[in-house]
Amino acid sequence: MSSSAPPGRMIGSGRAADVYELADDRVLRRYRVPSDVGAEAAIMVHLRAAGYPVPEIFDADGPDLVMTRIREEARRTPLRQAVTRALERTGPTVSSAGLILAGTFGVFALAVGRQPGGGEATGILASIAIGILMDAFLVRTLLVPATVALLGRWNWWPSRHGAPSQAAPEPQPAPARCR
Repeated sequence: MSSSAPPGRMIGSGRAADVYELADDRVLRRYRVPSDVGAEAAIMVHLRAAGYPVPEIFDADGPDLVMTRIREEARRTPLRQAVTRALERTGPTVSSAGLILAGTFGVFALAVGRQPGGGEATGILASIAIGILMDAFLVRTLLVPATVALLGRWNWWPSRHGAPSQAAPEPQPAPARCR
């Protein structure tokens, strides 16, 4: 699977990898620096089996990782119900991570504030901590779900997911090949 030619239309790009559309329900994450993603795939398979909201892995080969689209929940249930389910599954994790990260920056702000000349850094670190709390408790739990519910299927414009889906058979995942 791993080759230099793009496998489909690019739908996202990050610091270390690009994401390509393979089919209606699958994407390919290809890392720019060749490395084996087998360990990452094994961890994601384990986390999904434990009930964590991670994409389902179909294949892992070299720098390529094939997984389900995150919006698979919205394909099976009405959008508002999918948003509610997603919040139920991810809410505690996002809130805990936000609290831990904000607490870490808060402790840094207190520690730096006691150092000579640390006033400016204290303000920056405290602002970061407040921003993380706002992101975790306002943006991710209220603003994003409300926007998704209001926009409906327009969330996925211009992809084919913006149109109502026809009844198609559910693809069966193959076990991840970890090398």
